[in-house]
Amino acid sequence: MAGPVTVCALLWPQGQVFRNTPRVKLNDSKKLSKRQREDWSHYLKAHSAVHMELASVSNKVIDKINIAQATNLAATRALGKIIANKNLKKSDIFIYLDGGLKLKKFNNFKIQTVIGGDAKIKVIMAASIVAKVYRDRFMTNLDAKYPLYGFRENKGYGTEKHTKTIKLNGPSIHHRLTFLRKITIL
Repeated sequence: MAGPVTVCALLWPQGQVFRNTPRVKLNDSKKLSKRQREDWSHYLKAHSAVHMELASVSNKVIDKINIAQATNLAATRALGKIIANKNLKKSDIFIYLDGGLKLKKFNNFKIQTVIGGDAKIKVIMAASIVAKVYRDRFMTNLDAKYPLYGFRENKGYGTEKHTKTIKLNGPSIHHRLTFLRKITIL
């Protein structure tokens, strides 16, 4: 209900063996605790063989183009940054996309969309973890400016307490108004 959508493009070298990984198995970010996600995010960022780029699309843009298109836009931007920064050619990479993601460019690359990929494909799991940790930190920092909404706890999701706060006080400038209209808060 609030905040940007964030996507991570993560370059994971084929056949790379990772040592000294966090004690918990790499998994869908939603199935890991906050601490486990943070451990994996730190590990991945520190690993010299892993390269990543993040891209976010604001709540204002989400309201203009919808969440699906905003997520696709973020994915396109993140992948564009990683390809440009690493000077990768299409023959150098194979792209895995999670679920309903569609890229606005890169049609001539080898791409496989995997439904539920964040629970099946390691590189998707890793990218999902990094993106979630980044966005959660963004929402926690936003809580300092807007403590009324409890972003530190709810991360912008539609908890009962968050919904009641919006009904009583109206939305902040970081709320997704189209989401609020759909659930008849506005």
